[in-house]
Formats: sequence, C-alpha cells, structure tokens
Amino acid sequence: MIGLFILELLNDALLAIDALKHPSSFSNKPTDNYSLFQNLQSEERNDELLFHKSKPRVGDWSEKRYKETLFELNPSKIFRAHSICHTALLPSEIRYSGILSPNFHRIRRDGEGYDLGQSSGAYVVNSGQVPLIYDPSERQECNLLNIDFKDYFLVPPTTDWLSITLPSAKETEVYGKQVTQREGIILICSKKCEGNCPHGSGRFEWDTNIKNNNIEIEVDNEKVTGAKEWDGCFFLKGNHGLKWGTEQRQQFEIKFKMHANEMELKISSLIIF
Repeated sequence: MIGLFILELLNDALLAIDALKHPSSFSNKPTDNYSLFQNLQSEERNDELLFHKSKPRVGDWSEKRYKETLFELNPSKIFRAHSICHTALLPSEIRYSGILSPNFHRIRRDGEGYDLGQSSGAYVVNSGQVPLIYDPSERQECNLLNIDFKDYFLVPPTTDWLSITLPSAKETEVYGKQVTQREGIILICSKKCEGNCPHGSGRFEWDTNIKNNNIEIEVDNEKVTGAKEWDGCFFLKGNHGLKWGTEQRQQFEIKFKMHANEMELKISSLIIF
C-alpha cells in the first residue's frame, strides 16, 4: 500500500512538472529546467515559512492531561520550533548516514555499512556511554526484505553513570548550525514492545521509578525529580519544571544510573527542543 501511495505521488509530481513545462500560451514564465527548479525551491521555502508562522491546533487533543502539558510548555515550542531527534530506530537518516556513529559511513546498496550497535545478548558498556543495542532475532539473512527495526539505547543496572550528550557535535553540524539557543525541553520515548513481549519488557513507569529512586537521572548535573507523560513519551522534570535552561547553550548532558537490579531502561529516541 505504501509503495502504491508513493507511486501515485510520483505520478502526480511528474504531471505537475509537465504542466509547468508546457504552460498555456498566455503564460510568460520561463520553462527551462533550472528556472523551474528555482521556482519550486522558492515555493517550498515560502511553505516552510508559512508553516512555522502558523499556530498549532491542539484544542482537539483527545487526552486532557496531554493538552495541559502542551499548554504548559507552549505548543509552538513543540510543534514549530527547531528540534533534534536522537533516535536508535531504523530506518532513519541519523543511523544510515553515520550521524549517530560518525566512524561509520553512509549505508551501501546491500543494506550494510552503518553501525549496528551491540547485540542484546552480548554487549559491553564502554567509556560510560549509553550503548546502542539491537536484537539479533529481529534480523533476517536477506537484509533488504526488512529494514524496520526497533533498536534502542540501553540503561542496564549499574553503579556508574551512563551518559548521552545531546545534540552531539555531528548532529549540531548537520541539523543545528542555525540554532544559537534552545528551549531546554527534553522528551524521551521508551522502546515499545509489540506482539509477544518477553517477561520484564513491559511499560517503564518513569515518574514512579524516578521518585522511588529505582533510577537516577541528571541533566547537566542537575537532578531529575520526575517525568510528565505526553502521548506515550515523557518530558523530564526538575525543580524548575519542564525546562532545563534557555541561556545560550548548545548541548545537554543526560546521565542515567539504574539502581534496581531487576530493571533496565530501553530508550528508542530522545528529542531536544
């Protein structure tokens, strides 16, 4: 179905380009390829500007508590401001283009060439960094048959801090050069189990586990005191609320320490606003 949808979009685009190249006799617009490309780029920039200036419509949000969280943060900051998504999920540009792991290069045609991460059955925590994990049972011998994988960042039980710095230097280079100041809002999404879920893979209760000290989290050495759910993900909360400083800063260091031996935290994505 998705393939047919994409083919229909491509067909519509080709028909639109053909109409631009063969306008009515009353039109004096240039029809050479370069001029058409320039005009389409200009229209795209105008559409983007109009989108960023528009007001997000959140009044019809079904969950009242999610709506209240949005208004607490300002919907425009969530839906219109610049953000960076640090994700382990596949497919994603950040994985395939070597942005998440700069030592790896762009994906090859055979579906290989990017950083797979470490196997869930045999991983090692290196240099105090939160490891990238994949489940070998999800992979197939023919790589191109299935490319949709729920890889994750893992916080296992540990006596040491594990950290992620967001955005990384590479993410800033690719996505965030024009941003001089962030809102200081941090949203984290846990890995979701679908289908037959193994024991212990249920929902991670962020706010409860933080308040019960099952897990410690810090943002730039400042303690996270709770978490506020929003549509299945969670905003990190401190003594100051849901914002972690709006001064001229580019990065945030997020540190985790899991105290509960029977628990582990699987993170699919971290989003910085």
